[in-house]
Amino acid sequence: MVTLSVNNLFMPQIQPVLWDLIQQDDNSSALRVLLQEYLQMPRDSIRTLVMSAEKDAVKRFISHMHQSWDQLQVETSQQQAMETMTAAFIHKFPRVTPELFVDLSQFIPFMSVSDIMSFPASLIVNDSVALSSPKLTATALSGRLTAIRDHSSEMKLPQKKAFVKRLLQSQAVGDVPTWPPYFLSSILPLLPYLPVSHFQQLTPQQVTLSVSSCLQGSSLAEPQISGPVLDILGPLLPFLDRDSLALVDREALALRMEDMRSFCFPKEALRDISNIQKDISVKQTVLNKDIVEQILVGQKRWKDSEVGRVCVVQCVDEHQYRQQTQSLIQWIVKARNLPTPSCADIRGTFPSAWTSTQLSRMSEKELRECVEVFGQDSSLSSVQRRALWIRLRQLFNPGRELRTDQVLALGSLVTEMGDRELQDSGLTDMTVLAHLGTLTDWNPRKMRAVVLNVMRKRRLKVEQLTDVDLATFGHLICGLYPSEMKRLNSYNLSVAVMFLREMSLPCTEQQMEALTSCLSRPEAFGPVSAWGPEIFTEIGTLAAGLPDIVLSALLQEQVEGITPEAIAMMSPKKMAVVFSAVQLSWLSVEQAWAVTQEQWAELDSEQRHALTLARYEGDVLLEHRGVCVWGKHNFYYRSIFISYGDTCFCRGINTNSFFLLFYREKPGSRTATHR
Repeated sequence: MVTLSVNNLFMPQIQPVLWDLIQQDDNSSALRVLLQEYLQMPRDSIRTLVMSAEKDAVKRFISHMHQSWDQLQVETSQQQAMETMTAAFIHKFPRVTPELFVDLSQFIPFMSVSDIMSFPASLIVNDSVALSSPKLTATALSGRLTAIRDHSSEMKLPQKKAFVKRLLQSQAVGDVPTWPPYFLSSILPLLPYLPVSHFQQLTPQQVTLSVSSCLQGSSLAEPQISGPVLDILGPLLPFLDRDSLALVDREALALRMEDMRSFCFPKEALRDISNIQKDISVKQTVLNKDIVEQILVGQKRWKDSEVGRVCVVQCVDEHQYRQQTQSLIQWIVKARNLPTPSCADIRGTFPSAWTSTQLSRMSEKELRECVEVFGQDSSLSSVQRRALWIRLRQLFNPGRELRTDQVLALGSLVTEMGDRELQDSGLTDMTVLAHLGTLTDWNPRKMRAVVLNVMRKRRLKVEQLTDVDLATFGHLICGLYPSEMKRLNSYNLSVAVMFLREMSLPCTEQQMEALTSCLSRPEAFGPVSAWGPEIFTEIGTLAAGLPDIVLSALLQEQVEGITPEAIAMMSPKKMAVVFSAVQLSWLSVEQAWAVTQEQWAELDSEQRHALTLARYEGDVLLEHRGVCVWGKHNFYYRSIFISYGDTCFCRGINTNSFFLLFYREKPGSRTATHR
């Protein structure tokens, strides 16, 4: 009789007995015993045994494990041993075949990121046939992608991101809008982990299909939308209609609130989710001061993140957002029941939670400790900022110029300094000016006071301002009169525009026209009629200042170079006057969706029709199903009803279309070919 042990498991003379024993025992009991013995070995021994065994024996062992995986039991404490075993199997076979990958699929949750990245891209998707090719069928993809999908709920975030990265490196994947339905269905659990630049390229139809597939495949077979389904939906969750949201498991949703902070919500969906949150809080009686403070801190962290900044600018009703935030903050203030806040109270809430009277009553010690916190709160009102500045200026050595570190700490509070204070201050340091130029709370008079102070102290005329000066001014450049702007050195402005191109300058139309008139001189970019699309892209938002007659005469390739941000900055009447229906039809999808609600309202029916066609890339059938109207929209897909409220401008929706809450990346700046 031959004695079996893990030490001789893969010996040639033992293998026939082993396979016979495993197969007689219905592939499970004997294998379970052997696996448990295997996992008890030291990690180095596991690695040595696998690497020294015959490849055919290891392949057969892996295959038996794959067939019997549902009957095998792996304890949580054996996680590291499983990871070692998995790494050993992968290293044993440097060239993993599609068949072997499927047999290894039960080990996917134990694979390291480096091992996943070592797989050839063609392993997941065959590089020899493009996804859009009729030769590539759902069957051809099913094995490998289904293996990843089936084990996605057990995978960690880095593993999912690694598979996505490897998938996107395959030449067969192609452009996101060309991905066929069966491919989207196969990678559904990975969709939330696509890079934002790829996710935002998904077409409305693709997003619709993904949501619908998830619901039809999962929730319609259950009384509730469970946690695993929520994990699969990821950032697609906001696209559920109200009836579907009612089926969401409240406890599962509560556990995923932290992840949801990174999502971007339509206004109506945000209200529905907020109501669910309130229900959860009331039922669990967890709405206490500490929890609310954590929510507010997390919300601020999200607002400052890349996705948060996009959502706030593009997709959030700022008034409603501020009301909701203030409601939570006031709840905390009442809970504390303190007439005068301490710095700890301020940090635990936000400065804007407190009235100007309460802020002005703070002690000098508490004020000093919280200067930077005050300066970073962009939601402070002018009255609150003024109350704080009146107190703080008494602490900063009255009569002396503010130090650089003091100005930087004050943040937006500097905008409440008086005209004389601004002119007498030492706000001429380039670091300080660069900071002041990013602030958005200036009024025209104070911007001018800062600019005049700089020129006076440095004894400069407008014509002598360098490209560095102009770039450093930022928003403060609007402190110059139009007549002064026309005297700027055109070449210097053309260089500085690289730093001004993404700013929403608070200039008047006359000031913007003065700036663009400088840019159209020979020493800058030359006459606008000779500009290529790259120059329109390079000057960014300043293109909104081109005169009406100039914009009306633009050719198609020139219009294509205008950035979406520049389009959004044009006044509604200006857009309606300068762009004909033909010119609006030239807009790209990104440009067309940059048109604001106010601009849309000024367009005539022919212009709106042209703009709608541009938004849907000329899809006449889609456009004819319902002209885009700002307001309440409904969307029907088979038996599922999805409803949305007011749309925002990342992508809008109309009847029978979908609202994708992600914006595409801004066109990259390209250097002009001539000066």
